[in-house]
Amino acid sequence: GYAVSGMLTVERTKWLLVAIPAMVIPSLLGAKLYTKISDAAFRKLILIILSATGLALLVSSVPKL
Repeated sequence: GYAVSGMLTVERTKWLLVAIPAMVIPSLLGAKLYTKISDAAFRKLILIILSATGLALLVSSVPKL
C-alpha cells in the first residue's frame, strides 16, 4: 500500500485531514442549498463563484509591478 511504499507520510496525512473537511463541508452545503433554490438561481450562484475564483487566480498570477 501507500504507507509501505513511503508515499503516505505524516506530512501528507496532516494535509489529508485538512483537505477532507474542506471538500465535504462545501459539498454538503451546496447540496442543501440546491434543494432550497431554483435550478437557475443555483447555476447563477455557481457561475458567480467560479468567475470570482478565476478572477482571483488571474490577479494572483500577475507579477507584482
